[in-house]
Amino acid sequence: MARTVKGMMKYRRALSIHLDAELPNLIQVERDIVLGLKFRCVAALQTYARYDEHVLSDVERLLVGYNGQGLAIAYIEERVVSHEEEIAELSQGETAVLSNAETKYFACLIDGGLREGSNSYFKKVPALSFKKAGETVTVQRHNRDRLAPTFEIELPGNPVYNGKADNQNASLIFTRGDVLNAIDMNQEGYMEEALKLPCLLREFAMPASSGPPPSIVGFKEHIFSSIGALGDFAASSERVFGTLVQRTMAYPLWSRCHYGHPDMLDKIDQMAQGGMSKGDKRLNLSEDIFAGMDAILRGRHIAYRDYIQVGKGRDMGVDSILGFFSKLSVGTADMTTTRQAFRMGQRLSLGRLLGFYYAHIGSYLGQLHYFHSSYLLISLAYLGAAAEGTQLLSAASATGALMDSMLGPIAILFIASSLLPLVFVLLAEEGWVSAISSPLRQLAHLSPVYFLVQSRVIGASFSREFSQGGGGYVATGRGLGIFHLPFHEIYVFLSEMCYYPAADYCLLLIAWPLAGPMKVGIFAAFFAWFNALSLLLGPSLFNPGCFHNPRRPFAQWCKLKFERRALTFEDDHSGVLSDVGTWLTWLLRAPPPDERSGATPRPNPKRSWEESFRKRIEDRRGVEWYSLVLPSKEALMAVPLLLITYKAMQPRGWEVWHMFILACPLPSLFVVSLLTPLLRWALLLRNRDNQGTLSDLSGPGCAVSPHGATGGPQRQTTSGARALNRARNAARVSRRLAAHLPRRRASARP
Repeated sequence: MARTVKGMMKYRRALSIHLDAELPNLIQVERDIVLGLKFRCVAALQTYARYDEHVLSDVERLLVGYNGQGLAIAYIEERVVSHEEEIAELSQGETAVLSNAETKYFACLIDGGLREGSNSYFKKVPALSFKKAGETVTVQRHNRDRLAPTFEIELPGNPVYNGKADNQNASLIFTRGDVLNAIDMNQEGYMEEALKLPCLLREFAMPASSGPPPSIVGFKEHIFSSIGALGDFAASSERVFGTLVQRTMAYPLWSRCHYGHPDMLDKIDQMAQGGMSKGDKRLNLSEDIFAGMDAILRGRHIAYRDYIQVGKGRDMGVDSILGFFSKLSVGTADMTTTRQAFRMGQRLSLGRLLGFYYAHIGSYLGQLHYFHSSYLLISLAYLGAAAEGTQLLSAASATGALMDSMLGPIAILFIASSLLPLVFVLLAEEGWVSAISSPLRQLAHLSPVYFLVQSRVIGASFSREFSQGGGGYVATGRGLGIFHLPFHEIYVFLSEMCYYPAADYCLLLIAWPLAGPMKVGIFAAFFAWFNALSLLLGPSLFNPGCFHNPRRPFAQWCKLKFERRALTFEDDHSGVLSDVGTWLTWLLRAPPPDERSGATPRPNPKRSWEESFRKRIEDRRGVEWYSLVLPSKEALMAVPLLLITYKAMQPRGWEVWHMFILACPLPSLFVVSLLTPLLRWALLLRNRDNQGTLSDLSGPGCAVSPHGATGGPQRQTTSGARALNRARNAARVSRRLAAHLPRRRASARP
């Protein structure tokens, strides 16, 4: 936050330099007045009223550092207005319960240049927190104070749906001037770029070739977070989108919209069309793009310029990058169902409509079509081989010729489309050396594997939002991608997107030569296996620390894990062995006992497979019945497979009712229903055995209870459990040594 504020405050310094050059005779007071009229930086801290004392002191330090330079803090405050006297009497740390309390919301501004008196400090007010339950409100006064608001405006209700949209719209009323600059907290400004601000402001006075002046002016971003392979891939993709793609969308396609930061917007236009962002929680997940769509529908155009830029930090972890693209895909799917998209489809000319489609919706559909086209080619080849192998159709394996002629070129076009735009951008900006070396470096870092996983995440998220819905904001964090993620967390996120399709690929490719002749070339077979292995191994391949192996040998590691008699793998924080262990623990772990009785809380998919499955069922509970009209690719493939099986088994006495046994997996469900209680019974026996071993190990002076390590009601800590586990292992090893070593010595004597 401090980096972003520091970068944006350079605009004021740049304007001061221009003012000194144009009006050198102005005195300091007049210069401050002119700069105050020209510039204000409003930091929208929506949750400022709930910050702790450390963050509050940092915010105050920012305001003191930029005293009188136009920095202000905007936030939304929640108050109980019908019990002001009772709240005022609260002492520090005290909690009060108010009945029939009236809760109101206020948009507040802390102006860094307005204080009480000339040299006095900022006024402080008590920090309160509110929790509403029915008709009662619990109010607690914390042991800290925050800055008092300079201005406040009562709001008609709680405006918070998606945080970013309402954060911007609540702060919009405190801005001054005719032009707004939307900036995000992961960006910064440069002094040499801030000096170009007057040129950029002049763009709003220059009309297009035929029409009014632009409503939005966009410019490029400098990505400074190209650290590591994933950081390099994300930075190159953002660089291509922020330069080549947006420049083409602005002209000649005339279809560029608003994509958040760092566009500059006409404030009058934004206030006339309902704010910078749309805050509906269901439809406006991608809240930024609607400002551009409304501007286009109102007859305005959106410009793009290359001569100015700001800094930007992108995501660098595999989970945050793929989560960001999943959020964009879900937001685009929601955007296609809005009235703005419907009106643009009706009113735009054919050229602008095609430009808007291929720059937004078509881009995400193309990612989905690549997976479906490759899956279709492999499925047709397998069905032809199965039909010929069962002697149902002669020469049916010729369907493999379609895969042989199309799968390779489609895969090459996909890889080229992910690298060629970067080549053109680098060739225009840095020269042919960088245009050749950078794509080759990315190829050496297996960029096609990553882009294939990214494409599948984009397509699956886009398709799932249409069929299932329920998408929401994804908080990525934008931290350093240097920490290893447990495999079960990646599995929860990417199982339906990557791992299940990869399993389908592998089953088809393995069963293909068993079903019939495989009449495809090496070229097509290579890309078929490349797609399967990329989806299967790609997410783990780019997980930091995936190749880390424990120092002890594998046999010793397995022996130690077996002797512990519990699937706990906290000792090894990364590596293949630890990932396998944590995944098995996640599969076999049962929910806590308190969740089985009474009200069940919201399931945590990262805790166990059972909770992950329950969460998936809850997400699909609200799906409408007509979403089942569109069948899945697996259901479409099952129909010809059933026909092939029926025709092949008909000479052996199979009837039509046998097909229902294959279509409805009743035997497999029966086996699973039998194995599930047996597995749960084995887990309970294992837990009882562990508790009995701990009680035997404790000795006569220590009584171990189920609640604690030493017979108390307290809960056993993780460190205590590890210590008892080590003691139990040591006791078992000592007993074995005492029992076996004398016998081995006796047998060794002549």
